[in-house]
Amino acid sequence: MHYDKISNTDTLFLDADGNFKHDFTPKECNFYVLAHKGNNYVRLLIDKGERILFRADLRNIPASYTVEGSKGSSLLKTIESKVARASAVVDSLTQIVNVKKTQSDFGQVFPALDSVYKTNFNNLKKDLKQIINDNITSLASIVAVYQSLAGQSVFSQIDDFKVFCTLSDSVYAKHPKNSFAISLRNNVNDLKLKEKERKKIEQTLKVGKDAPNVKITDRNGKLVQLSSLKGKVVLLKFWDSHCQKCKNENLKLMSLYNKYKSKGFEIFAVSVDVEKKEWLSYLDKNSFNWIQSWLYDEPKNSVNPIAKSYYIDQIPVGHLIGKDGKFLVPEIKCDDIEAELEKILK
Repeated sequence: MHYDKISNTDTLFLDADGNFKHDFTPKECNFYVLAHKGNNYVRLLIDKGERILFRADLRNIPASYTVEGSKGSSLLKTIESKVARASAVVDSLTQIVNVKKTQSDFGQVFPALDSVYKTNFNNLKKDLKQIINDNITSLASIVAVYQSLAGQSVFSQIDDFKVFCTLSDSVYAKHPKNSFAISLRNNVNDLKLKEKERKKIEQTLKVGKDAPNVKITDRNGKLVQLSSLKGKVVLLKFWDSHCQKCKNENLKLMSLYNKYKSKGFEIFAVSVDVEKKEWLSYLDKNSFNWIQSWLYDEPKNSVNPIAKSYYIDQIPVGHLIGKDGKFLVPEIKCDDIEAELEKILK
């Protein structure tokens, strides 16, 4: 959710005691930013007729403010507080992972850390979904549905498609002239078109069907093709270095790769990072020995572009492909990979 059209409405002056009073009547319920300097600001959601009492320490408004008399603003604060708490957990886990990942017991420790991350993520999603359900016509729920945690959207526009549709219909019905309600409605209409396209492509990504070839330059400048790996079981993986779930799965895949590589297992990773340098920087800090490529290094004259062949609309996503080049398990979950490899690579 972006605030691309922020405009100044007024300048407020504090009296000697640090107090201010401001009278204005908004034309409609909408978002406002109360800012002091730089990042020292908060977002408010103000409706007509509200009398708001706002308190804060001017040295750190976001961390200290309280707001009364504005339901929308109170909802925003609740959303931001829940996301901040969940983010603090992720930061702590990341610090532990960075210390542990080079130690010999990391393989035993990581599953517990990953479990904490998943529980934390799911709890945040549960809390935000409750806020949306309880305030289905509120503009604050638009903020909730677009939250992310460690680079991963809390609500998937594919898996949670109905949440977006229901929220869009409800908010637009109450706020038909609001730019954020209109933007959400337009986004959902686009999602509906994409959903049709996705279902069409999914018909080609079925068990037993040939996996579309991937032809791309790897991180060393060598042209690699998925079709050249026939005779091996291949995990075709789409990911992003900013996505915490992707990074957690990469750490899991390290042990699987080391265990099954000699038995005929290969990983073909395709990063969808926007910036190539950020992808390379992440790889430089980690020892992943499987095929690494960047989506935008695909030859420009490709007959079947990767993004269209595989419909990469959410990450991480992986497809397990058999020795014959046919799909074994499309869109396989990371936790299910080892069980499949055990059956195939005995």
